[in-house]
Amino acid sequence: PGLTSTETVSSAASLQLEIPSPHPVIATSKVTFSLPQAGSVRIEVWNSLGRRVAVLHDATLPAGGHAIDWDASSFPNGIYLLRLAHNSGTMSRRCVVLR
Repeated sequence: PGLTSTETVSSAASLQLEIPSPHPVIATSKVTFSLPQAGSVRIEVWNSLGRRVAVLHDATLPAGGHAIDWDASSFPNGIYLLRLAHNSGTMSRRCVVLR
Protein backbone atom coordinates (compact mmCIF):
# COMPACT_ATOMS: atom_id res chain seq x y z
CA PRO A 1 0.00 0.00 0.00
CA GLY A 2 1.14 3.53 -0.78
CA LEU A 3 1.15 6.52 1.52
CA THR A 4 -2.37 7.80 1.94
CA SER A 5 -2.43 9.56 5.30
CA THR A 6 -0.27 12.12 7.05
CA GLU A 7 -1.42 11.00 10.47
CA THR A 8 -2.91 7.79 11.82
CA VAL A 9 -3.76 7.38 15.48
CA SER A 10 -5.29 4.46 17.28
CA SER A 11 -6.00 3.76 20.94
CA ALA A 12 -4.29 6.70 22.66
CA ALA A 13 -4.98 10.35 21.94
CA SER A 14 -1.96 11.39 24.05
CA LEU A 15 0.54 9.43 21.95
CA GLN A 16 2.37 12.03 19.84
CA LEU A 17 4.81 11.91 16.92
CA GLU A 18 6.08 15.14 15.40
CA ILE A 19 7.23 15.74 11.82
CA PRO A 20 11.06 15.44 11.78
CA SER A 21 12.99 18.66 12.22
CA PRO A 22 14.29 20.16 10.06
CA HIS A 23 11.79 19.35 7.34
CA PRO A 24 12.25 18.50 4.55
CA VAL A 25 14.93 16.13 5.79
CA ILE A 26 18.26 16.84 4.10
CA ALA A 27 20.72 14.67 6.03
CA THR A 28 20.28 14.32 9.79
CA SER A 29 16.95 15.08 11.38
CA LYS A 30 15.50 14.90 14.88
CA VAL A 31 12.38 12.81 15.48
CA THR A 32 10.46 13.87 18.60
CA PHE A 33 7.64 11.95 20.21
CA SER A 34 5.74 11.66 23.47
CA LEU A 35 4.49 8.55 25.24
CA PRO A 36 1.51 8.48 27.62
CA GLN A 37 3.06 5.62 29.61
CA ALA A 38 6.24 3.55 29.75
CA GLY A 39 6.41 0.73 27.24
CA SER A 40 7.94 -0.83 24.18
CA VAL A 41 8.60 1.65 21.36
CA ARG A 42 9.39 0.88 17.73
CA ILE A 43 9.97 3.64 15.19
CA GLU A 44 10.19 2.55 11.57
CA VAL A 45 10.69 4.31 8.25
CA TRP A 46 8.62 3.11 5.26
CA ASN A 47 9.09 4.20 1.65
CA SER A 48 6.31 5.21 -0.74
CA LEU A 49 6.10 1.62 -2.05
CA GLY A 50 5.08 0.38 1.39
CA ARG A 51 8.44 -1.22 2.21
CA ARG A 52 10.10 -0.82 5.59
CA VAL A 53 13.53 0.69 4.92
CA ALA A 54 14.79 1.35 8.46
CA VAL A 55 14.13 0.81 12.16
CA LEU A 56 15.20 3.92 14.07
CA HIS A 57 14.38 2.68 17.57
CA ASP A 58 13.24 -0.60 19.12
CA ALA A 59 13.39 -0.60 22.92
CA THR A 60 11.45 0.20 26.07
CA LEU A 61 11.20 3.86 27.09
CA PRO A 62 9.63 5.69 30.05
CA ALA A 63 6.58 7.92 29.70
CA GLY A 64 7.14 11.49 28.51
CA GLY A 65 8.91 13.28 25.70
CA HIS A 66 11.77 11.79 23.70
CA ALA A 67 13.92 12.67 20.69
CA ILE A 68 16.06 10.48 18.44
CA ASP A 69 18.33 11.37 15.55
CA TRP A 70 17.59 10.05 12.07
CA ASP A 71 20.55 9.91 9.69
CA ALA A 72 18.80 10.02 6.32
CA SER A 73 21.96 10.86 4.35
CA SER A 74 21.84 7.48 2.55
CA PHE A 75 18.12 7.71 1.69
CA PRO A 76 17.15 8.73 -1.85
CA ASN A 77 14.89 11.74 -2.37
CA GLY A 78 11.26 10.89 -1.79
CA ILE A 79 8.29 10.68 0.52
CA TYR A 80 8.60 8.46 3.58
CA LEU A 81 6.32 7.41 6.41
CA LEU A 82 7.58 7.44 9.99
CA ARG A 83 5.63 4.95 12.09
CA LEU A 84 5.66 4.94 15.89
CA ALA A 85 4.30 1.76 17.50
CA HIS A 86 3.72 1.70 21.27
CA ASN A 87 1.63 -0.54 23.48
CA SER A 88 -0.87 2.35 23.79
CA GLY A 89 -1.32 2.71 19.99
CA THR A 90 0.34 3.71 16.75
CA MET A 91 0.94 6.97 14.94
CA SER A 92 2.40 7.82 11.55
CA ARG A 93 3.73 10.99 9.94
CA ARG A 94 4.59 11.58 6.32
CA CYS A 95 7.88 13.36 5.61
CA VAL A 96 10.07 14.31 2.66
CA VAL A 97 13.76 13.55 2.13
CA LEU A 98 15.24 16.12 -0.23
CA ARG A 99 18.82 16.95 -1.14
